[in-house]
Amino acid sequence: MQVRSGRGGVHADAGFASEQVKRLTQVLPKARAEIIAATEAVIQEAVLAEMKATPIAELKDFGASVGPLQSVGFRTVADLSGRSFGSLLNYRGSAT
Repeated sequence: MQVRSGRGGVHADAGFASEQVKRLTQVLPKARAEIIAATEAVIQEAVLAEMKATPIAELKDFGASVGPLQSVGFRTVADLSGRSFGSLLNYRGSAT
């Protein structure tokens, strides 16, 4: 009798399912990390595109003095990225 000996179809299916679960537990963490990295890359790309499309003149709505920044060549919010707040304050009249 194959069922009592553990060689029946149900036992084979259970063994196959167990192997699949083991494989998935190995693959899922890497897949999750890849999905997170891809999501972050898409978000960064979208943010950078928005920064490149936004003129610094829009910062006036938040009380920023942008004239001095524009006079030295800053045109978009992306132009300001990588600059510290202190370095931007060095431009005459750009204090908050």
